[in-house]
Amino acid sequence: MKKYNRVYQRVLHYYLSKAQLAEEEFLVLTTLTEEEIESFFLDRIKTVRKVIYLLGQIVEYQKSKRDIDYLSWVGMQALIPRELCLISDSIGLHTQIEVTDKNSLGLGLLSSIDRRKAIVWGLRLKHSAPKQKLTVDSGARLRYLINRISQS
Repeated sequence: MKKYNRVYQRVLHYYLSKAQLAEEEFLVLTTLTEEEIESFFLDRIKTVRKVIYLLGQIVEYQKSKRDIDYLSWVGMQALIPRELCLISDSIGLHTQIEVTDKNSLGLGLLSSIDRRKAIVWGLRLKHSAPKQKLTVDSGARLRYLINRISQS
């Protein structure tokens, strides 16, 4: 059995035996295809955590830029690599944001292009499914941004 299959089986067993799942989370977790299992569970948890956290920081960066909160914007700009700031400017984030947790923001941004992946990665991080789906102008640019974060 491949490593990503073992990780999937371990997550599946944990959530089916010990944890309460929402209906959508249960359906997603039990109906994954082999390609989705490989795609969602191939990355290490460290990589998943890094990608989701950076996506959350990018959402906060875009929010502070849109709200013209200069000190917050400069502070966030210092935390995110310059290349990712420039790429994030092109995705066109428009949604009003109420949540301040970076993981929730990152999962919400991921769910705008791949809801199933956001749910699975949220479960892997022991985080609830994103309730707020953020809207973006360019899903292709967001996919490129996520790939750049994963590779770095």
